[in-house]
Amino acid sequence: MATDKREQLLTAAEELFGEKGFEGTSTRMLAQKAHMNVAMVSYYFGSKEKMFEELVRRKTEKTGIVIDRAEEEMKNPVEKMEVIIDVFVENIMTYRRFHRIMWRELTLDQRPELNEKIGELLFQNKRKIYKIIEQGIKSGYFRKVDIDLSITSIFGTINSLLISEKLTLRMSGKKNVNQLYPSLLVRLKAYLKDWLYVYLSVKRKVR
Repeated sequence: MATDKREQLLTAAEELFGEKGFEGTSTRMLAQKAHMNVAMVSYYFGSKEKMFEELVRRKTEKTGIVIDRAEEEMKNPVEKMEVIIDVFVENIMTYRRFHRIMWRELTLDQRPELNEKIGELLFQNKRKIYKIIEQGIKSGYFRKVDIDLSITSIFGTINSLLISEKLTLRMSGKKNVNQLYPSLLVRLKAYLKDWLYVYLSVKRKVR
């Protein structure tokens, strides 16, 4: 029962944070959305900051599991990176409203403690990706590149399209976001995998 209420609050929180932003979401709104009283929010999480942190933790852990599985089951680092591109593009684009708010929190740094915790959670997966690229360089699959900037290029591309949604919509020629994202998902995966072969891989992809 307690687990159900906790999940109910988190579901409400993800929806409200995505819709109204962190600043625009109050504890009272969270309680009302979850059909509970305000005291229950404090009981299960303590604060809306803790709820936000828990949502980020869950998303990063879920992605981390996919990265770990790719690391264990695949020998080719190029294939591992393709899996990573797929999972990040799908997760970020599917939950784009929440991710947009999360990156806003990281960028503005209005709440240093929350910013620090979000950054550390995200950095856990960044370390895993760094290791895969590093191993790829050592094994001769990848060129000797700046690993930090290579990772930044991948996520910078995804986040740029996400944060600049109106500009992305205009460039695509689509009328609304419902038309935009299904095709953008496919194009973005293809582009980043092409980038993987053109920039990172020693062995160029045969077209």
